[in-house]
Amino acid sequence: MGVLGLGGCSWFSHSPTLVRAVLPDEVQTLDPARASDPVSLELIPSLFETLFEADYASDTYRVRPLLAADFPQVSSDGLKVTIRVRTDVHFPVSPYFPGGKGRRLVAADVADSLKRVAWPELRSPGWSLIRDRIVGLQEYRNRIVSTQDRSGKIEGIEVMDDSTLVIKLREPVPQLTWLLAQPWASVIAHEAVSARGEEFGSPLGVSPGTGPFRVETWIPGKKVRLKKNLERREELFPSEFSSALRAQGFASEHAKTLPFLDELEFRIEPDSLKAWGEFREGLMDWVRVPGTHGSEVFLEAQKKLAPEFEVKKLGLARTVEEKRDFIVFRMSDAVLQDRVLRAQLAQAPDRHRWLDLVSGGLGRTEGKEPPKQKTSDETFKQGDVRLTLEMPTLDSASVRVGEFLREEWKKAGLDVNIQYNTYADYRAKLREGRFQLAYVTWSMDFPDPEDRLHLFYGANREGGVNFSGWSNAEFDRVFAEMRKLPRSVEKDRKVQQLEGLLDREVVRIAGVARTELTLLAPQLRNFRPGELFRNRYKHMRWERD
Repeated sequence: MGVLGLGGCSWFSHSPTLVRAVLPDEVQTLDPARASDPVSLELIPSLFETLFEADYASDTYRVRPLLAADFPQVSSDGLKVTIRVRTDVHFPVSPYFPGGKGRRLVAADVADSLKRVAWPELRSPGWSLIRDRIVGLQEYRNRIVSTQDRSGKIEGIEVMDDSTLVIKLREPVPQLTWLLAQPWASVIAHEAVSARGEEFGSPLGVSPGTGPFRVETWIPGKKVRLKKNLERREELFPSEFSSALRAQGFASEHAKTLPFLDELEFRIEPDSLKAWGEFREGLMDWVRVPGTHGSEVFLEAQKKLAPEFEVKKLGLARTVEEKRDFIVFRMSDAVLQDRVLRAQLAQAPDRHRWLDLVSGGLGRTEGKEPPKQKTSDETFKQGDVRLTLEMPTLDSASVRVGEFLREEWKKAGLDVNIQYNTYADYRAKLREGRFQLAYVTWSMDFPDPEDRLHLFYGANREGGVNFSGWSNAEFDRVFAEMRKLPRSVEKDRKVQQLEGLLDREVVRIAGVARTELTLLAPQLRNFRPGELFRNRYKHMRWERD
């Protein structure tokens, strides 16, 4: 099969205000507080907005105000944060509002949206990050559990007036603006939540947001189509891009209104190789390059596209080591409580082959060999015990990695069954602790070590993201100290200490940090890859003759 078909003329046959892309799985929900799967998170920032967002014009990781009128005012002790909310933002016309009209977004909407993160039934991914940081938030959740009353106020979230919100913290949170830029912190209209109930965020109850697009069509299992939100306020394209981004082909279009596109069309295709084939035929406008094709697309030594792709004038975008692949143990499992077994499982996989499979060798391997247990029996005798690794998807890429790991463990005398799941079933198993080993691909949501290390924080076992169920007093103490610190030598030292504890106790199998490649159709501009820049679609445009 040739690396690029001749059907690329389809890139130029559709409307110049439409972009077509593939979603690798079903959309689980469009409720921002509930969404945790990568597919839902890909769409939500185009529909809803947060107080802050990743600065699209910067080549360093930083945020800029979006619904906030400016950056927050923070007290000298870091415990009181005052945020001014823009006065020119309106929810669009919708039957959810009195008289079917839209209304202005106010500070109370921000407060109500943050309160929903604490609702136990939503299992919000934001809960693990703010549960013990905002004053009164845990107590509010406890009241819901005991009385089902959601109407009470939270001491640490105070609405001063329609355009002013005060957040009171238990400790300094230097990354607060990044947390408030996450999709789970999106601001929604409480009228829509009240009207739709459990249907909110489903195909039957899509809420109108203040984002650049709205849902036109959602056919579960097949496609989602978004159209420009014509009632949105004016938002201008950044006036300046960094020199590094300009060198990558970003164009400054000062004073032009976002979004440039009128429509976004997403088709659901679980198999990454099929999606790759559709891009080669010109049926999709951008695609993440499957790992098995990474080395033939990108010449690492020359840092450029291979000639057969370069001649087609395709665009290339890279996320460098922002996505980590690793395996977590369910530490309460009777068999896996044997540390010798965990160490054998961790030592067996060849990380370089692993990296070849997921990214064509682009990136780096991670983890240290676990220290050996001092015991008279250095080898775990498996006998009739059978282990199972849960894989998150059913696609061919997942099967290749799963079969590689099974063979690696088999060489070490370990019999491990590989179970392939739909993403929904996989997430349910993790939430409910119904697994022994689980393959995790974790993308960076915000640029702080807390983003990955809070997966092992003891407080996050209940209703959080600590799926391993592990708790360690020393880890928890150092983690609590680390997350309060701004980026510094001291913080880096504590991060090394935490990573060392994970290696020593063999809580997970460290795998690889992959560099991910994205190919773009010719003349598709202003694309930034990675989960930090999910606000990409309002900036993208075609540059056609």
